[in-house]
Amino acid sequence: IEEALALLDQNRSNAKGTPPPGALLPVEPLTPYPIEGLKEALRAEKYDSRPYYFAAGDFNIALSTPPLDYREQEEKRLQAEREHKKRNKKQQTAGENAGDSDAPKDWEQEAGAHPAIFAIYVMPKAKEGLGSAFGRSFSLNSAAKLKFKTDFQAMKLFCGNKEVLPIHPGKVPVTVSIQNRLVKMDDSTYKGIYVYSPDAVNPDCGQIKLEIYSSKGAEPTVRAFDEKTVQHVWADFDAFRKAQAAGMQSASAAKP
Repeated sequence: IEEALALLDQNRSNAKGTPPPGALLPVEPLTPYPIEGLKEALRAEKYDSRPYYFAAGDFNIALSTPPLDYREQEEKRLQAEREHKKRNKKQQTAGENAGDSDAPKDWEQEAGAHPAIFAIYVMPKAKEGLGSAFGRSFSLNSAAKLKFKTDFQAMKLFCGNKEVLPIHPGKVPVTVSIQNRLVKMDDSTYKGIYVYSPDAVNPDCGQIKLEIYSSKGAEPTVRAFDEKTVQHVWADFDAFRKAQAAGMQSASAAKP
């Protein structure tokens, strides 16, 4: 042990540079998103998804929460159920009860099938080149030749003036190959996928904004979240906060 301590002291004296910060990095919550929260999202007749999608400069942005993701996955099934109910307003049939077959099951929560995370997807926009547009001005039968405006490099999320560290920052390659009578596109780019903790976006932040960095190397594209977006994202995790509080209360009560 004495020899090991001597080596550690020697390494400390030879270490150069600034030591890493002592702050803990965010991690994915151990408590999964509660099934009841997903069921509540499915019960709503109208669900406004517009606050989750917007643009900023050369990028399209999509936000992700467990209720929104599950609602969009089930939208086709829900539409079929609504049509079925319209045809059978006064008659109860066995088919009406079959609609719950695809509803989230309790075992999915136990298995962590719906993690309580907030994600941001950033995708570069596509544009038509000047040569393509000029050529099509002389021929209506020419297809528009598209290419991506830029590539995604990195992103920062701010709660007020404080940067919110992601759980998983990353970017993935995307290749598009389309050739038809109207559009031709053969190009590749990178899409940003950043995963954050459930409280990353909350009303107490004041202003919430994104800084998106592209391959152009210029100043970042800045996009502030509007109030409706913040309210929707915060409300989506209300069921999780209640489940987390109940779990902590149960754990405290179980202590001797």
